[in-house]
Amino acid sequence: MTRRAWLKLGGGAGLGLLVAAAMVAVGLLFPLQATWTLLTGWVSHLRRVVPGLDPSPASFMLPLACLVGTCLLGHRLLAWAWAACRSNDEATSEWRWVTSLRVVALVLLLVVTSLATTAIGHQCGWLIRDRAELIEAFVSQRSRAHYTEGALRTMSSAIELRALDEGGPPRYSGPVSDLERLLTPSYIKEVTVKDAWGGDLLYESDGVSYELRSLGKDGRPSGPDEGLLTDYRHDIIFRDGEFVTWRER
Repeated sequence: MTRRAWLKLGGGAGLGLLVAAAMVAVGLLFPLQATWTLLTGWVSHLRRVVPGLDPSPASFMLPLACLVGTCLLGHRLLAWAWAACRSNDEATSEWRWVTSLRVVALVLLLVVTSLATTAIGHQCGWLIRDRAELIEAFVSQRSRAHYTEGALRTMSSAIELRALDEGGPPRYSGPVSDLERLLTPSYIKEVTVKDAWGGDLLYESDGVSYELRSLGKDGRPSGPDEGLLTDYRHDIIFRDGEFVTWRER
């Protein structure tokens, strides 16, 4: 490469780094995280798939035998075609094995390239559809906490509206999903039953007071009983119309 080409390459790389730094500074991480996940997501996919593979000797011997047969038959076919295409007055030269091997290698390269292209397309589609991989990279923990707190607040409004009509909140302890038949569609159009980490939202009431809870990122009870949370694994608690513990209130 010429010096000018190196300067252009360096300038482009520097501009890309400046743009990436600016995006990080303003909190616009979505494009960077999405690109990184699409480029490296296949690594985690292979970590899950490869340990489950149980190849047998036959799975190696059969392709090897096919490859050897392709080389032998291909060489004979190509040598025949080479001889048939040449006129009698032209200088005759034999079709060489090295040329046949080059042709076979070229065909194998085309096959591998086609398979790789198909695999890349399949992998990108799988990552886009799979929330456990791509959405994990797209959505920040802060956004998850904000969404979860909004869901708790919305559920609380529906419960309090029903309490005005019934004289108190429903007496029940368990997942919020079991309250859906009591709240929809009169008090809320749709009940959010999961937090942003995929765990069940929980409800507990003695008929007088009530409590809504998200178990946080790890899905296990943890954290303080009141105040600002410092860890996304801690429980977010909403009790009797206000947050007892919160992360992004």
